[in-house]
Amino acid sequence: MTSILAVAALLAASNFAKLNEISKSEDRNYVFIIAHRAIAIPSERIPENSLAAVKRAIELGADIIEVDPKMTKDRRVILSHEGKDLSRTMQFAVGVDGNATVQDIPYESDDPSRPCFKTAKLRVSREDPTPTDERPCTWEELLDACKGKCFIHADCSYWNMMPDYRLIWDPIVARGMQDQVLFNVEKGHNQYKQEINDADVQQ
Repeated sequence: MTSILAVAALLAASNFAKLNEISKSEDRNYVFIIAHRAIAIPSERIPENSLAAVKRAIELGADIIEVDPKMTKDRRVILSHEGKDLSRTMQFAVGVDGNATVQDIPYESDDPSRPCFKTAKLRVSREDPTPTDERPCTWEELLDACKGKCFIHADCSYWNMMPDYRLIWDPIVARGMQDQVLFNVEKGHNQYKQEINDADVQQ
């Protein structure tokens, strides 16, 4: 089993090397496959924005995995398309105020009476709200799963949901993945782009 996994890892790295070369060339004939919110496969009980979804998207040949990083109350970064109304996509061990945002809830908590993302269970899909055993994927888990295998498209268009760029940029630099992550920032977020560019120059 170990040898099979090693071969698979080498093939993934080889494919990404070719993909990276294409992305920097003038070739406009290649169509990149983007996995939106990683992927959601209800039949396999794989919910969007879970680590299982990230790994499955890579297995299916995704070139780019699109995610929505958001900062929690304890300054961790998780993947969640929803900034609020979180009960639509996940079930918490204890009740959550319907108006609560990602920043109102910590990733971890020692208090069992408080909700946290580490013990939350993602729902299968909008059509099937049954909770799974999957929890929201963290930013570090995403990076480790994608390193040398595919690009990451980080949608940071909600400034108030991801206000500290260092929480996503520093882990990228620590893993040497500066050329593997793409950022989407909406008009008016020039400061965010400049801070990331400045950080890159300083490394």
